[in-house]
Amino acid sequence: MKSVLLPWLAALVCLFSTTACQTSGIRDALAAVEGEFVQRPEGVFYSNNAALVDAVKSAAGTPTARTLSALADCMRCERETKSVFRGSPVPLSWVCYQAMENFAYYEKTDGTGDIVPWPGYVDLPASREALGEAGKAWKEVISTRTWLWH
Repeated sequence: MKSVLLPWLAALVCLFSTTACQTSGIRDALAAVEGEFVQRPEGVFYSNNAALVDAVKSAAGTPTARTLSALADCMRCERETKSVFRGSPVPLSWVCYQAMENFAYYEKTDGTGDIVPWPGYVDLPASREALGEAGKAWKEVISTRTWLWH
């Protein structure tokens, strides 16, 4: 019985996760932004942040906590975009992460007030898993309303 159910369950999970990544005004708008992630000695930078901000505002209006939540959810999406890194299209998760950085800021601190590492910030290029964890970390911060607007 187990061997019969597992393929069906896997297909169902794939269907729902793919559908979730493809049906959103914000996701569609961000996937269409043309820009380049550029490697520099101090890290990877995006060439078209203004277009990301405009795309989010065009799709969602004035950004709200709900907008940030949609961006956090999007950090798991592997859908191809028009943005590139080293000439190859990047996944939507990269673009959503970059968009989040344009709208929100958060610093995790310890009991003494010192800033400590937090999984919501990653260095691109990042793995699918790291970006998924970043999205989860952002969702928690969004739910507690402990972030600041940029």
